[in-house]
Amino acid sequence: MATSGNPLTSKIQFPIETERGTRQVILVVSLQRLSQVVGNVGRIRLFATTAIGLILLVLTALISRRFTRPVTELARAAQRVTAGDLQFQVNASQPNEIGTLSRTFNEMLAGLRRSRDLEEQLQRAERSAVVGRLASG
Repeated sequence: MATSGNPLTSKIQFPIETERGTRQVILVVSLQRLSQVVGNVGRIRLFATTAIGLILLVLTALISRRFTRPVTELARAAQRVTAGDLQFQVNASQPNEIGTLSRTFNEMLAGLRRSRDLEEQLQRAERSAVVGRLASG
């Protein structure tokens, strides 16, 4: 293999053995055109990589939102309980750990509602007892 040529082109010769003897294949390449093609391929590769990266970023955001939404809903429910609101239920339809946690959260809410009802009954009974003692006095 031999190379020669001017600075704008490159000439490459390949000897090839055939049935009729040795032949020469000459390949002439324009270095300027080769540089343009390499530059274009580089830009296309950069664009494709950027596009794929953005698509993956959007998909990751959507998937992570899907998985974090139930946890966020449970956090909001805990804030409502902290504020004293016990008259709601969280969605417990998922067949995974979050669904189990949601069902347990709903059971806790039911227990808190029963406790609150018992406290109110106790307070009414105490008020009635106080009124009864005042009346008897």
